[in-house]
Amino acid sequence: MTVYQPQDPVISPVVAAIANIVQTQIAGVTVVYQQPPDGPPEDGSVVIPLSTYKILGDSNGKMYTKLTFGIRHFIRRGNFQENVLAAYSYWYPYMQAFSAWGNQDLGGLAQNITVSNGGVTQFVQAAQVFTALIVNLDVILEFNIPTS
Repeated sequence: MTVYQPQDPVISPVVAAIANIVQTQIAGVTVVYQQPPDGPPEDGSVVIPLSTYKILGDSNGKMYTKLTFGIRHFIRRGNFQENVLAAYSYWYPYMQAFSAWGNQDLGGLAQNITVSNGGVTQFVQAAQVFTALIVNLDVILEFNIPTS
């Protein structure tokens, strides 16, 4: 019997690649947290949690998977109407960045990445209320299934 040890050879590299795209290609992002911060996030910061995953199928020793990351772009609460407008202003840069041909395979880590949906909402993080632009990214990838 084989015992599989806890490790993350799939998700963390994808998060790091997404973080690099956000940090380098979207103006106004202050910090990109690859893991949720312990305290309140900075104004203009981004966190990239894995929201869901779905197994699409398997064949020939490979598993095909869709990972959905719910990017949260935080705007510190002030006047709610102004915060919503600020969140709207980031929507188009995210669409541009994740539609760019060079970003579509995350540097070879994925088969495809697409923006699937999202919205603007109030979000509680570390007991503080923020306005957040949510951008859901679907990342399609494959990895080898152990055969022995």
